[in-house]
Parts: sequence; C-alpha cells; structure tokens
Amino acid sequence: SFWYGRNVRAGSMLSNRGCRAHCSFCSTRYFNGPGVRQRSVNSIVDEMESLRDTYGITQITWLDDDLFYNVKQCMAVFNEIVRRNLGMTWDAFNGVIASTVVAHPELIAGSAASGCIGLMFGIESGSPRILKEVHKPSGLRHYRKLKGLMEEYPQIFTKGFLMLGFTNETVAEIKQTIAIAQEMRLDWYSVQVLSPLPMTEMFNQFEGPDGWKRGTMHGWVREVDRQKRIERNAHESFFKLFEADDDYVPTAQELYHLWFDVDFLANYPKLLDETSPAKLDKSRKFLTEVCDNRVGQNAVTSLFLALVHKKLGHEQEAHRRTELAWDYFAQTPYWQTRLNGLNIDALALFDLCRADPSVIAPSSQMHIKLVEERV
Repeated sequence: SFWYGRNVRAGSMLSNRGCRAHCSFCSTRYFNGPGVRQRSVNSIVDEMESLRDTYGITQITWLDDDLFYNVKQCMAVFNEIVRRNLGMTWDAFNGVIASTVVAHPELIAGSAASGCIGLMFGIESGSPRILKEVHKPSGLRHYRKLKGLMEEYPQIFTKGFLMLGFTNETVAEIKQTIAIAQEMRLDWYSVQVLSPLPMTEMFNQFEGPDGWKRGTMHGWVREVDRQKRIERNAHESFFKLFEADDDYVPTAQELYHLWFDVDFLANYPKLLDETSPAKLDKSRKFLTEVCDNRVGQNAVTSLFLALVHKKLGHEQEAHRRTELAWDYFAQTPYWQTRLNGLNIDALALFDLCRADPSVIAPSSQMHIKLVEERV
C-alpha cells in the first residue's frame, strides 16, 4: 500500500498454479505438485473485471509462484487488459524469475502497459556456487542484465529477495551477495536468514544426527522483529563482517547479527549518490512506510529518509526526520556500535542531512564508498 496508496482497494489473484523451478529451499512443488497448471486468458481477465465491478478493486497482487511461465499467454493477458481498458494496477511481489525477464524483455514492456507497478525478483545469493547448489533458474549474468532493463520503467517498484545461511556459506560469499545487490541497484532488498522448510531438499541438508547443524528452524520470523530484540541488548558484541576471514562460516547467532550489515549495505549506500527524482521518490515512499508503520524508532532508516527528503528539496521534513533520528541515536548505543562496525561515520551522515543540498559530498559518502569497494 505504500506504493499504490492506502485509499486503493486491493485484491489478490492466481493466473496459474505451480512453478517450473525446483529451488532446494522452496516448498512450492511439494504442495502444488510438479509443473505449472494454467487458466485461460479470458478467465483471468474476466475475474479482474469482476473484482473491479463487484467490489471496487483496482489493484491486484498476483500470488503466482511463476507468473511469467508461459510468455505467449502472459502477453495475451497483458494485451487483453489493455484492450478492455480495465484501469487497474498490479504487482507481482510474490516473485518472478529473472532469467525469463532477461530472455523476454517484452514481458516487462507488456507488464508496464497493462498496469504493473511492482516486481519482486528472487536473487537469493551472489555466490555462483550457492546459486548452482540450490538449483536457482537464474544466475549472475541474468541479474546484471536486469539492472539496465528495469531502469527503463521507473514506475515499477523493484525488490530483490536475499537470503543468508545457506549450507557452508562463507563470509566471502555473503560479500558476493552484497556486491550483486549493490551492482543491480533495485529499489529495495528484503533480507532473510534461511529457514529450512519441511519436505524440502534444504531441510534434509540441515538435519544431522545431533539435531540441526546450524541453528534451528524458526519459521518465517521477520528479521526486523528479531533485530528489535537484538537492539535491546545494546552492549552485545557484534560479529564484524570486514574483520572476519573470508573462508569463515558464520554461526546461526552471527547470521542474525550479519542481517543488519547485509540489509544496510544492500539498501542504503546507493541513496548517497542517487540523483534521479523518480528513484528518490520511490525511496521516500518506502522509507516513510518503514519508519512510520513497521520498525518504530529506527535511527538508520530515519536518518536516510531525512537524506532523501533533503535531496528532494523537502527542507522542513528533512529537518524533522533528522531530529527524530538524532533522538533515536541518543537513546541507545546500538546504532553507533553497528555503524562503527561498518566503518561509517554516523555524525558525518547527520552533517550531510543538515548541509546545503548543493554540497552533498562529505566524508560520510567516502566512508561508505570505501565499504562498497571492500565488498
């Protein structure tokens, strides 16, 4: 709702059921069966029309696990939506396969023409070894090509899904995940510590004679909720990503600490040199939702929201968000400790938010640039 608006009535639909992929961590094929079962073009668009006319729904979230499975059928659906002039928008935040989009860029053109406002891509990892072992249908070459393709459609909010804690995943491979995220520059990345789901191939890899090899299955606990618990223990000694050996495999507890680093480095540094008003406005809307409705007193998110407002010329709101961030920093040493671990000067970031917008190039930007180069 942060993107399509809180006054918009939204609904969900399925255009097909199942997924062609067989990722080792995913249980879709175990409850949907192998392969993909499809509906007719008219039945799909008729349902959209019925939802609009009967219930006033003008925004659809596709729940398909493989929305772009049949390129010809997808294009027929998009063309029929355009032909009927439904006046509806839609998103596919359940995820689409990057390699299909790269191979058939007409899908994105058709998506945009038919009202697409949001797409989620399952990136998972930047490690070629991990992508191969978990049977991802896309690779780094697809992810790199995706960047240029999606930049042509600024009206589409793009998200990437990243995961930590794969079998024998090393610090070097976690850095590879951060690096591909920074290179792609999608609008936002969701980061999750791996939770092996029953009946999946991954589940069997994690179960050993003495129980779990690393950690325990915790279900889909939101990492932001876990982070709130970590914040309360502000003097805890945190795992430092850039001080660890590249060959080291983090423990389950260290992965929860690393979540902060991956989330920060994948999402925030790009805002320092972003100049596109359209991209900045996307960030403004999303970060406002995060600050006001999801994470509460988050100093980092508030500070970067202030920076985005500053770049957009919203001086009064930039000042208000900066002062809120300052208050949050003052309440606990957690934020300073975590940014120090990334060699980032928090005070310089505050100076940046208070500076003349024409001179936004202080030492804080250099600090974060150094972090990006180390990744």
